[in-house]
Amino acid sequence: MLAIATIMFGMMTGTLFIDLPVYFNTYRQLQTVVDSAALAGAAQLPHGIDEAQAEALRVAKLNPLQGLEDGIEADDLTFTADSQSLTVHASVDVPTIFGKFLCQGDCLFFPVAASAKALPAARDTMLVLDNSSSMNDLGNNRPMRDVKDAAELYVDEVEEFDSQSVDRIGVVTFNRTSAKRIGLTGKNDAGGFAAVKDEVQDIQTYNGSGWNTNYYVGLKEALDELEQNGRENANKHIIFLTDGAPNLPGPPTYAAYDQYNPLDYCLDPLHASPPVQNACYYQRYSGRWYRICPYLPSEQITDSMIENQYHQCGLDYVGYMDSLTQGQVQRAKNMGVKITTITIDDPNQASNSHAIIQRIIKDRSWDSGYLEYASSETGGESFAAAAYDSQQIAAIYEDIANDIHIKLVKVD
Repeated sequence: MLAIATIMFGMMTGTLFIDLPVYFNTYRQLQTVVDSAALAGAAQLPHGIDEAQAEALRVAKLNPLQGLEDGIEADDLTFTADSQSLTVHASVDVPTIFGKFLCQGDCLFFPVAASAKALPAARDTMLVLDNSSSMNDLGNNRPMRDVKDAAELYVDEVEEFDSQSVDRIGVVTFNRTSAKRIGLTGKNDAGGFAAVKDEVQDIQTYNGSGWNTNYYVGLKEALDELEQNGRENANKHIIFLTDGAPNLPGPPTYAAYDQYNPLDYCLDPLHASPPVQNACYYQRYSGRWYRICPYLPSEQITDSMIENQYHQCGLDYVGYMDSLTQGQVQRAKNMGVKITTITIDDPNQASNSHAIIQRIIKDRSWDSGYLEYASSETGGESFAAAAYDSQQIAAIYEDIANDIHIKLVKVD
């Protein structure tokens, strides 16, 4: 009898050493299954609860589970969902290894259960809108009017899904300079999202002449607000829309010239290299510069002097613009702010300032690349739409609003 008892004790001990590790490993795997299913499913909640549950089931079935050859099945899962959250509960019976030698029935399996709940993370979003004069190029305040309607749709989409009041939105406009129209505002703040939409609809295009597309000031204004008033636990996001290539800021010494074209500075004899400065001055007639050299015979001043001076001056201008604008992108990256960019353009409306910069720096292929740089450096996306396609512009904002960030929370 003692021998039999010893054998039985040994088998039970073997069961503990073999089956318990299997149990805990299966539990860890099952928790991973419900975590990934809850996260994937909750991301589909803007499209409906049925869609969210279907996605959760699809993802759950992709994950292997030790002890179950066929993995997890639909009958192993239950869901609890509303428009704001999704809870996934899984329960499976895993065969024991040694249990079949010791007993029959239920003891041949051990039950393993796990649960996970996912819901949207808080968002602090700044809408940054180009309101330079070209935003009225289509007439009747278009495409500015279409952009405002699309931005308002974005606010509506966020508000519809924000029953837990975790989102806040602010608005910045930029042209030559920038303006914070409204700081980060949530549903329960003074004025709520209605105040945000009112500020969007009050935006007017800038009426000044000359170059007035300054990405740098728009980004800086938005980042200042996120830095000063953004919440530590919120996902921070800038949605940056423009219809034109950047042409500002120029170096401070160019400031007196930027009412029309900052690069006029490069042709001013007061700032030219000495041979040109001493020999010539420039006069604009009908939008064109003419070189007048009354002080020296014309053969003593060459076109190459003018060309080299103008070329280097243009490179300095672009280098300064690069430094400031890309610096704000790096600031966003360091702050953990994602930048999503939207470009709207009209193929029939070429950018005059863009062509001037290309000509001056002798690079017809030059493009600032700021938008792609901003999105790629910060983990955002880049979108493009035709300036006259109001439906496409609206669809982009709607897609961004529904691209929610999900987090796991403790199951009640």
